[in-house]
Amino acid sequence: MEAGKSRNHLYQKSPEKLECRYLNFLGYEVNYVRNFTDVDDKIIARANEQREDPIKLSRRFCEEFHQDMTYLHCLPPSVEPRVSDHMAHIIDMIQQIIDNDCAYRIDGDIYFLAGERVAVDTRKNHPADFALWKSAKEGEPF
Repeated sequence: MEAGKSRNHLYQKSPEKLECRYLNFLGYEVNYVRNFTDVDDKIIARANEQREDPIKLSRRFCEEFHQDMTYLHCLPPSVEPRVSDHMAHIIDMIQQIIDNDCAYRIDGDIYFLAGERVAVDTRKNHPADFALWKSAKEGEPF
């Protein structure tokens, strides 16, 4: 496990996780959600380097992460959604953002309009605009 990730979860034992534990102690039902970004450019690049399916690679890393979190006695989540399980919903939400004129396309990628439209970049409308979606390259799963 990446040291930064484990440190993050150990430190989260403090405010956020203690709040969950305390609210549980008081009798409240707490829904602790921890998501996995199991598909992104870095994962796809690593999978291509290792000639492995990106989802299988990601699942393996997720399992190792679970083992590490158990070893470190970190609070398990109530729900653990994975990006790859929600692609259709993500695509629908991004389409709504485009339909509301808050995002735009460049060569298949979609950028959120973060500021006023200023022509400071030949590809983006504003330097602060960021990608909401990156088009799949040849050989990528999504």
